[in-house]
Amino acid sequence: MNLKLRAWLPKAKMMAKNIEKDDDLNEIIQDNNNEGSCYILMQATEIKDKHRNNVYSGDYILYDSGVVRSFKIVTETKLGFAFCSWDKNKKRWRHSTYNGIDTYGEIIGNIYEGIKSKRLYNEMQNLGINI
Repeated sequence: MNLKLRAWLPKAKMMAKNIEKDDDLNEIIQDNNNEGSCYILMQATEIKDKHRNNVYSGDYILYDSGVVRSFKIVTETKLGFAFCSWDKNKKRWRHSTYNGIDTYGEIIGNIYEGIKSKRLYNEMQNLGINI
């Protein structure tokens, strides 16, 4: 497996994608006037979403069967990755184990850039999911 990374640059408020080596990251940081500030690395999981996009830690994923819609978030653990489901009754993320989850979900955003769709953002807010 080829290690794939991306980095959130807080000062520049942008995501640097497809980082393969330290030189790539250093160049991106300098090009975006982000020198001296921190960055947050995120690793790709071994799965892709239904559009064949790499799923990274920190991604929000929408699972929509047509009957039930659920939101998940990908987190890193000591053993790899976990998929957390939103528990609307307890109004918190509930951890579940990573077990090669099906790829019919769709990436709708991430914890740093937010949600791509205003409609989905509003739906998550209405469910009590604080983004």
